[in-house]
Amino acid sequence: MVRAALTTPLYISSIWVLLITYQMFTSVAVISVVQSIGPFFPSIQELLMPRIDRIEFMYSFAWIWVMTSLIPSLILKRKSALLQFVVVLMLTFLAVEFGNILSFAFGGEFVEQIFGVTVLLGNPWLAALYLFSPFLIILSVDFYERRKKKLEEKSQLSSQTSESE
Repeated sequence: MVRAALTTPLYISSIWVLLITYQMFTSVAVISVVQSIGPFFPSIQELLMPRIDRIEFMYSFAWIWVMTSLIPSLILKRKSALLQFVVVLMLTFLAVEFGNILSFAFGGEFVEQIFGVTVLLGNPWLAALYLFSPFLIILSVDFYERRKKKLEEKSQLSSQTSESE
């Protein structure tokens, strides 16, 4: 119970940051990576540029999937679907309205400062790292869950062996 109380704010904070940033930064990161391919592989860049919206959709979908299914399931464990729906709805609302909330609370300059961070995504290496982040999160959680399941199976097997002796 204590662990859940400590980790839940961390998960919610990470979801919130990811929900906000994917909307603002995915487009900039995709364009940066595709443009950096041009000097080395111009034909690949020519192939990708007209399809930039599809590439952005794919990476945005990866972020949304991480945030709306993977991370809430970590927070809520195996709680009701209704509770998970409410959490995801709340986070989605916050993400969609975040820019408006910041503009109202702090004025337009604060929002401009946040968008100023997109300059970092002009670096194709940072942009690629940003774009691969949801996949790295998915892989690390999957690895952790598989490892945890194997340890639980070993523990159950050893306890069954001890009981039978």
